[in-house]
Amino acid sequence: MTIQEEAFKEFYEWGERAYSEKALRVAISNYFKALVELCDHALLKKTGRMAGNHTQRFRMLRRHLPELYGVYDDIFTFYTKTYDEFVSEEDVSYVRKGILKAKELIGFKED
Repeated sequence: MTIQEEAFKEFYEWGERAYSEKALRVAISNYFKALVELCDHALLKKTGRMAGNHTQRFRMLRRHLPELYGVYDDIFTFYTKTYDEFVSEEDVSYVRKGILKAKELIGFKED
C-alpha cells in the first residue's frame, strides 16, 4: 500500500466519522483531503510525479486526467466553503458522492 492509499483511507474514514456525528465542516475537509490523496495517487501512476500544491494539482489534472480534474474542481468549491460559510448535510453528501466517483474513475480499490 502506498502512502497516498493509506492517507486516502485514513482521511476518508475520518470523514465518515465526522459525517455520522454531524460535524459537517470536518467531514468535508477530510473528504477533500481524501480526494487530494486519490488525485496524487492517480497522477503518480500516470505521470510519475505528484503536485506540490493545489495550483499544480489543478494544472496536472486538467492536462493528464481531465475527468478527475472535473471532480476535483467541483469538490474544491465545497472545501473552500467550509472556511467561512455554513455547510449542509446535502453539501456533505454531494462531496462524498464525488469521492466515490473519483475512486471509480481511477479504478481505486481498497484492500
